[in-house]
Amino acid sequence: MRVIEINTDTRKFFKQYLTIIKPLLVPRISNGELNVLAELLYLNHKYRTVDVKVRGKLIFDYDNKIDIVNNLNTSLSTVNNAISSLRKSGYIIGYKIKDSLVIDIDDSFKIGFKFNIENER
Repeated sequence: MRVIEINTDTRKFFKQYLTIIKPLLVPRISNGELNVLAELLYLNHKYRTVDVKVRGKLIFDYDNKIDIVNNLNTSLSTVNNAISSLRKSGYIIGYKIKDSLVIDIDDSFKIGFKFNIENER
């Protein structure tokens, strides 16, 4: 098995992860939406020990949106529009990120791909 090591930090990881899986799992997402979703996944990870219902409201709290604005060097309206679009696309449901996008990471997180290649006739 071939392993490509990527040095990163927790916040950057989520953008890198979404960029890798975008063609497979989130093809309808724009780059701006991807950046906001990555920040939301980071916040979900940051507050992972908080009850899921409370966590959702905390993640989408105004102060956290302002942090996203500052981290992405964008405007609050851009962040709110991206969140709205992510809701319309089903990547966010209410105050919860779609389960298939949420991942638990630690210092030794690895992701793999298995290709089932059919022989040509």
